[in-house]
Order: sequence, then structure tokens, then C-alpha cells
Amino acid sequence: MCFASLFASACLPELVKCVEQFAQQKSAAAFLQVELDLHKQLQSLGDQIVETLLLGALADVVVIAQSIQQYRAKGYRVHQRNKQTTVQLYGGRTVTVRTVYMLPIRKNPKGRKRGRGRRGRQGKGVYPVLKKLGIAHHAAPALQNEATLSALNNPFAEATENGALAEIASAISRAALR
Repeated sequence: MCFASLFASACLPELVKCVEQFAQQKSAAAFLQVELDLHKQLQSLGDQIVETLLLGALADVVVIAQSIQQYRAKGYRVHQRNKQTTVQLYGGRTVTVRTVYMLPIRKNPKGRKRGRGRRGRQGKGVYPVLKKLGIAHHAAPALQNEATLSALNNPFAEATENGALAEIASAISRAALR
């Protein structure tokens, strides 16, 4: 999808409406509102562009092959080629994607046979293509960076109470933030 057409269809009418409202009534409250609305609309547009780029990268055969090869060298095997997961972007948008999921190869199977094989510890799997793009804990790299900076600059309780981490906390677990 062309980014210009995405901009024209998604944001341009809303941006024009915000500016026209400010032009009709020029005041501090109107200026605050137009500033907040513009930032919100542009953040939404940014998320749409990032979503398009993410879906394009996940569909790239070369990136998929390189990621699988890299994790096979580390002792992983392909478990599912089309596993569904979610990714939260910096602006708050949650994207559902389908990508390759890999599990570690078990060296010494322990325990009795259950169903279709022996189950290992939960949480050992990896999404290699998402890892290659820097996505971890269902959060985009920019969101992870914001969460890290906010947690480092504020005490955790204060950061979650004042809203700095409130939006981020829904996507990243409390343990992962620590």
C-alpha cells in the first residue's frame, strides 16, 4: 500500500477538521485541543505505516528463511509455520500476525509419552522473524524502549500510577518490565 494514499484516506480529513475547528475559535483551550488531536491522528497514522511495514517483513520469504536458518543453528526446530500472535505498536495499536514458531530440540526426552510427543517447559518457544525485527514480549521495539526509559527514570509504582507505563503495562507483563 502506498503511504501517500494511506495518509490521504486515513488522516487527511480528520486533520483538516481539527485545523478548521481551531481557525473558527482561537483560544488556549482550542489550541490545546487541536494540538492533542493532531498528535493523536499522526500517531495513529504512524501505527498504520508501521503495521504495513511489519506485515511486509513477515511476508518476506528471504527474512523468514534467514530467521529459520539462524535458529536451527541454535538447536531449534520449526513447530508451526503459521502461528498467530499479537504485537502492540508504539501508538497503542495491537496487530494480530501469523508467523513461524520454533521450539528447542529436546536432547534427552524425559517423562512418559503424552499425546504427540513429550512436552517441554512452557515458554521455551521463539518467533524467529519477530526476534529478528526486535519484537519481544508482544511489544514493538519503540514500545520496549519507552517502557525501559520510563521504568529507569521513575520508580515502578510511580510510573504505573501516573500513566507513564499505564498503556504499556497492558501489553508487557509486570515481570517483563522489571
